[in-house]
Amino acid sequence: MGTTVLCDLDQFERDVLPLLPPEKLQYTLPTDAVDQAKATLSALFYKGGKKPREVKEDHIAETVVDKVLEKIAFPSKYKVALSRFKYDSSDPSRAKVDAAIYPEDRVPSDEAPDWTHCRFLIEFKKGDTKYDPWNDDKSKNVEAERESRAAARAQLIAYARNVFLYQQRTALFTLLIIGDEFRVSRWDRSGVIVTKKVNYSKDPKRLLEVLWHLVQLDEEQQGIDPSATLIEKDSKAFKIMDWLAAPNSELDMDFEERKRVNAECPPTPYTHSDPYATEVDPELDPIVPVDDDPRVFKYVREKFRDSLVPGWPRYKLRVGPEGRIFLVGKPIFCSSTMFGRATEGFIAVEARTRRFAFLKDSWRPFYEGVEPEGTYLEMFARDVPEMIVPVVLCHGDVAEQCAFAAVYEADPKRRKKESLEASQANVTRANHGTKRARPEDEQEAADVATPTEGTVGDNGTLRHHIHYRIAVKDVCLPFESFKTTEQFIRLMCDCVQTHALAYERKGLLHRDISAGNVLILPRVGTNRAGKEVVSWHGVLTDWELAKEIQEDASQAKARQPERTGTWQFMSVAYVHLQCSLPVAVADELESFFHVLIFYAVRFLPHKIPEVSAFVSAYFDTFQPDGKCGRRCSQVKYTAVHSRDLRFAQGQTLTFLKTTREPGNPLNGLIRKLRRLLNARYRVFYFEVESGIKELGTAVSSESALGAAATDTTSLDLKSDGESSEDPGSERVSDESSDDESEEDTETDPNSDSDSDSETDAETAPTTKTRELAERLDHHAVVLKIFQRTIASKRKSSQKHLWKDTGITPDKLINYEPRIILANEIRASYQTGSRTTGSQAKRLKSSARAVATSSALAKLSKAGSSSGIP
Repeated sequence: MGTTVLCDLDQFERDVLPLLPPEKLQYTLPTDAVDQAKATLSALFYKGGKKPREVKEDHIAETVVDKVLEKIAFPSKYKVALSRFKYDSSDPSRAKVDAAIYPEDRVPSDEAPDWTHCRFLIEFKKGDTKYDPWNDDKSKNVEAERESRAAARAQLIAYARNVFLYQQRTALFTLLIIGDEFRVSRWDRSGVIVTKKVNYSKDPKRLLEVLWHLVQLDEEQQGIDPSATLIEKDSKAFKIMDWLAAPNSELDMDFEERKRVNAECPPTPYTHSDPYATEVDPELDPIVPVDDDPRVFKYVREKFRDSLVPGWPRYKLRVGPEGRIFLVGKPIFCSSTMFGRATEGFIAVEARTRRFAFLKDSWRPFYEGVEPEGTYLEMFARDVPEMIVPVVLCHGDVAEQCAFAAVYEADPKRRKKESLEASQANVTRANHGTKRARPEDEQEAADVATPTEGTVGDNGTLRHHIHYRIAVKDVCLPFESFKTTEQFIRLMCDCVQTHALAYERKGLLHRDISAGNVLILPRVGTNRAGKEVVSWHGVLTDWELAKEIQEDASQAKARQPERTGTWQFMSVAYVHLQCSLPVAVADELESFFHVLIFYAVRFLPHKIPEVSAFVSAYFDTFQPDGKCGRRCSQVKYTAVHSRDLRFAQGQTLTFLKTTREPGNPLNGLIRKLRRLLNARYRVFYFEVESGIKELGTAVSSESALGAAATDTTSLDLKSDGESSEDPGSERVSDESSDDESEEDTETDPNSDSDSDSETDAETAPTTKTRELAERLDHHAVVLKIFQRTIASKRKSSQKHLWKDTGITPDKLINYEPRIILANEIRASYQTGSRTTGSQAKRLKSSARAVATSSALAKLSKAGSSSGIP
């Protein structure tokens, strides 16, 4: 089903379009406008008014806009403008939607789309099924799978996302005209509600009535968020933002770790000056004095200045029950997806205090028992004071704004009616036999579909989301800002420690450990000499998916119909069980291990020649598990299960010093973590094969374990002429370990047998292996490994090991996470290799799971530049 809800136009008008107020019902569509449109369209699509003819897309667009829509005197002051061949100069995607409807005083004059002010989008396609993104036939998937049709849908999704990115929106209405037929759509963060096609060439009244209705809706009914106010260029708020973006030598501080603070703290309470005091804005005045330190790290002001992009809109956003106002420019990060949580992060200025803050705007999961992130951060600050978390200023759901598509889809009466129609259609097909598919149908079945992941629950229904904002005092640095190996390990240790405190003190599991949810929080402290210095702390963020662990497992219940976490960093076990069991501490600690590898391979020296290929193979690739589910890549599996961290042709992942010499202490830490993970998977796969663990999907040992020698997704990570092993790697790892006894981790679970055959899932793990595996059920041993590694730098006998352990430039530029089907499966599927019937069905299902919203974005970008209409 994907992200689409299909209905007919009558249903859409009755249940989806907002009602007009009584005073506007008197404005009816003029009869003469309908008659004139009918004559114009008849001449366009029919020769002599009877014989249909093929019409080019450009001709359709120009005729409909210039000769039909422009001739209608809309009751509200709106105009239609074409924008087929130019793009907005502020838009990095260079998107060119065919046309849009604007308020009369906001119509662009340069023939480019104005994403900030458009109210409704109109896209034109020539009259051919291959450009129609959706199927009306109930016997088919509503989201058409043929490549050209999926590309057209991706294009529309990209346009909708652009509107949501530029504007503060709750919904968007669009019109798709395909030859002489049209569809109306309503987009929000849960999905899109789309009408079945209706012919408008012979009777354009239905098309014109929809547009007539839309332009009479008020701004909120049209999907504009009333809790956000567009800041005009000549306003006081706009000028204040420019003024605060300029460097301030009195308040700006250096932020590098261990640096002396270069700006003295002024007396508090501190009142910011107002260079525009003569201009009055009741939402900005009077200024409220700041009770705490008003200084700001330089990077915060710099990031705020960078967010004030020329041509990009600025907004006043209201946050929390009290509606505190924050001024924002362009988000410093935003989700690549149209659907789902759609998180955006802003460097913001609180209007009344003139203080910088970080503001996160998202559509959080809306289910019983799922608490917003701010609730957890406030609880941690109150009950676990030693936990380092950002300070919450305010937070709350935004005016009870829920994504309507999921609500509409869940309507039982509508679902009951459509289920009845579908069953009748199936009976009809069964009575007449199954017809042979047309060539186009066969092609559709073979093309890879492009569903958007992240918004459809495991039960096939759209997920429910509610609009949420949170503002925090602290603005963090991205995690890739670390400068040395030691700093990297220490920051990772901080995040594991935070996870441990949340679990041990509050019984919470985070459930989304990923590279994007670890940050660096600089803070000002005092050294032994009494001087102010900067210290960096690793911070674990994004707690909205956290869940309290029930003491009685029978009390645990699903709160939302979806799997939890970020695919790239999920544990191998969690994926293997098809997410059928709750996330456990061991899964989360393994996710930290994958995050560690992700950042280390990007920023530390090593011997892997192609980092982008390695990251794609390790994190993004999946393989079918035999029952239309999926399991992680062979590379990721090898990392946690094999004796050595080897990949293709014996290549071992070994981190080096910046001199390219062996001996980076990170190797020792990774080796010790992997010993625990090795033990865990010896036990795990034995229990799976023995039926001790319940599987969501049964998987054979051959399918589950695989063989590295036959896995074609593993990469050739060995450069020409290189040895397959670093001769000093094991020696260096041993030297970097603590002098104390390390029986907690030193026993190698693979040493229980002289033969590698003992790694077979049929061999029972030894008692020692089980004991090692159980040490991942709590945090103590993992934290000890991190802490001992960090402490070794202070030992005179091991200080030399930390020399030349800085970082290198990022080796993974412009990385965009995506889920990729294993290469050997894709090759077999696309080349028509011989498969059994069940294999073909499984491969088709897997292929349809390949494309994510990232792929959709790429398709839409390709479409706008390579001739996709």
